[in-house]
Amino acid sequence: FLCCKMHWLPRLLNTEVWISYKGTIEGLICIDISNQCKDEVPTIDQLNTTGFSSKSNHTGVGIQSVRNLISLVKGSTLNYQVESDQVIVTIKLKTRV
Repeated sequence: FLCCKMHWLPRLLNTEVWISYKGTIEGLICIDISNQCKDEVPTIDQLNTTGFSSKSNHTGVGIQSVRNLISLVKGSTLNYQVESDQVIVTIKLKTRV
């Protein structure tokens, strides 16, 4: 299990972002990306809306772009949850296609 704070992202996004590599589980590479929300904590419905962003001056295409890329690798998944002031994105990539 490897966890690191992305030092350049907080300055760019005015937030704290953590990326955790959980290892390979059942043939899937598991990665968590945790994004601290400074202002408004979005709902799951908002996260599913293309164009929504909780950050000012952003286009709101981040999760949708990642979802599109993940869909290219059969057996891979993208899930997210909202906990307290965090949005946690879990990516599971199939190691062999």
